Amino acid sequence: MKICIIGSRTLDKAELVFPIIDKFLESYKGKSITFLIGNAKGVDPLSKKFAEARGIDIVEFIPYHLLDPTAEFNSKYFFVRTKQMINNADRVLAIWNMKSKGTEYGIKYSQKKEIPVSVVKVP
Repeated sequence: MKICIIGSRTLDKAELVFPIIDKFLESYKGKSITFLIGNAKGVDPLSKKFAEARGIDIVEFIPYHLLDPTAEFNSKYFFVRTKQMINNADRVLAIWNMKSKGTEYGIKYSQKKEIPVSVVKVP
Protein backbone atom coordinates (compact mmCIF):
# COMPACT_ATOMS: atom_id res chain seq x y z
CA MET A 1 0.00 0.00 0.00
CA LYS A 2 1.56 3.27 -1.14
CA ILE A 3 0.41 6.16 1.03
CA CYS A 4 1.19 9.70 -0.05
CA ILE A 5 1.43 12.05 2.91
CA ILE A 6 1.10 15.74 2.15
CA GLY A 7 0.74 18.62 4.54
CA SER A 8 1.29 22.18 5.50
CA ARG A 9 4.80 23.44 6.15
CA THR A 10 3.69 25.26 9.32
CA LEU A 11 2.66 21.98 10.98
CA ASP A 12 6.06 21.10 12.38
CA LYS A 13 5.38 19.52 15.78
CA ALA A 14 5.78 15.74 16.08
CA GLU A 15 3.31 15.66 18.99
CA LEU A 16 0.67 16.99 16.60
CA VAL A 17 1.50 15.09 13.40
CA PHE A 18 2.49 11.63 14.74
CA PRO A 19 -0.90 10.87 16.34
CA ILE A 20 -2.65 11.82 13.10
CA ILE A 21 -0.50 9.38 11.11
CA ASP A 22 -0.91 6.69 13.80
CA LYS A 23 -4.70 6.98 13.68
CA PHE A 24 -4.73 6.91 9.88
CA LEU A 25 -2.60 3.75 9.81
CA GLU A 26 -4.92 1.82 12.16
CA SER A 27 -6.89 0.67 9.11
CA TYR A 28 -3.76 -0.74 7.48
CA LYS A 29 -2.32 -2.92 10.24
CA GLY A 30 -0.60 -5.98 8.83
CA LYS A 31 -0.25 -4.49 5.34
CA SER A 32 3.03 -3.63 3.70
CA ILE A 33 3.20 0.17 3.59
CA THR A 34 5.39 2.65 1.77
CA PHE A 35 5.19 6.38 2.41
CA LEU A 36 5.47 8.72 -0.56
CA ILE A 37 6.66 12.06 0.79
CA GLY A 38 7.91 15.38 -0.48
CA ASN A 39 10.92 17.31 0.61
CA ALA A 40 9.49 20.45 2.20
CA LYS A 41 9.30 21.69 5.77
CA GLY A 42 6.64 20.72 8.28
CA VAL A 43 4.71 17.50 7.67
CA ASP A 44 7.22 16.04 5.18
CA PRO A 45 10.25 15.60 7.48
CA LEU A 46 7.97 14.53 10.32
CA SER A 47 6.42 11.83 8.11
CA LYS A 48 9.92 10.65 7.23
CA LYS A 49 10.95 10.58 10.90
CA PHE A 50 7.75 8.67 11.77
CA ALA A 51 8.43 6.09 9.04
CA GLU A 52 12.08 5.63 9.96
CA ALA A 53 11.19 5.04 13.62
CA ARG A 54 8.69 2.33 12.64
CA GLY A 55 10.54 0.66 9.79
CA ILE A 56 8.15 1.91 7.10
CA ASP A 57 9.62 2.19 3.61
CA ILE A 58 9.94 5.70 2.18
CA VAL A 59 10.09 7.11 -1.33
CA GLU A 60 11.01 10.78 -1.40
CA PHE A 61 9.96 13.03 -4.26
CA ILE A 62 12.20 16.04 -4.67
CA PRO A 63 11.29 19.17 -6.67
CA TYR A 64 13.29 19.48 -9.87
CA HIS A 65 15.16 22.64 -8.92
CA LEU A 66 16.67 20.82 -5.93
CA LEU A 67 17.86 17.95 -8.15
CA ASP A 68 19.42 20.17 -10.81
CA PRO A 69 21.48 22.95 -9.25
CA THR A 70 21.57 24.79 -12.59
CA ALA A 71 17.76 25.01 -12.76
CA GLU A 72 16.19 28.30 -11.77
CA PHE A 73 13.69 28.18 -8.93
CA ASN A 74 10.10 27.94 -10.04
CA SER A 75 7.24 27.26 -7.63
CA LYS A 76 5.57 25.07 -10.27
CA TYR A 77 8.14 22.39 -9.44
CA PHE A 78 6.41 21.84 -6.10
CA PHE A 79 3.08 21.26 -7.83
CA VAL A 80 4.68 18.87 -10.33
CA ARG A 81 6.27 16.97 -7.43
CA THR A 82 2.91 16.75 -5.63
CA LYS A 83 1.22 15.40 -8.76
CA GLN A 84 3.97 12.77 -9.14
CA MET A 85 3.50 11.59 -5.56
CA ILE A 86 -0.28 11.40 -5.86
CA ASN A 87 -0.13 9.68 -9.25
CA ASN A 88 1.91 6.90 -7.63
CA ALA A 89 -0.24 6.55 -4.50
CA ASP A 90 -2.99 4.16 -3.50
CA ARG A 91 -4.23 6.61 -0.86
CA VAL A 92 -3.45 10.15 0.26
CA LEU A 93 -3.30 11.55 3.78
CA ALA A 94 -3.47 15.35 3.81
CA ILE A 95 -2.68 17.11 7.08
CA TRP A 96 -3.84 20.65 6.35
CA ASN A 97 -3.75 23.94 8.24
CA MET A 98 -6.64 25.16 6.03
CA LYS A 99 -4.40 27.89 4.59
CA SER A 100 -1.73 26.07 2.59
CA LYS A 101 -2.41 26.40 -1.13
CA GLY A 102 -0.05 23.52 -1.92
CA THR A 103 -1.88 21.10 0.36
CA GLU A 104 -5.23 22.33 -0.92
CA TYR A 105 -4.02 21.70 -4.47
CA GLY A 106 -2.98 18.16 -3.50
CA ILE A 107 -6.40 17.46 -1.98
CA LYS A 108 -8.23 18.69 -5.08
CA TYR A 109 -5.86 16.84 -7.41
CA SER A 110 -6.40 13.58 -5.47
CA GLN A 111 -10.15 14.02 -5.76
CA LYS A 112 -9.89 14.76 -9.47
CA LYS A 113 -7.81 11.61 -10.01
CA GLU A 114 -10.26 9.66 -7.80
CA ILE A 115 -7.52 8.58 -5.43
CA PRO A 116 -8.95 8.19 -1.93
CA VAL A 117 -7.86 11.13 0.22
CA SER A 118 -8.28 11.57 3.95
CA VAL A 119 -8.09 15.21 5.02
CA VAL A 120 -7.24 16.12 8.60
CA LYS A 121 -7.78 19.83 9.19
CA VAL A 122 -5.57 21.33 11.88
CA PRO A 123 -6.46 24.90 12.85
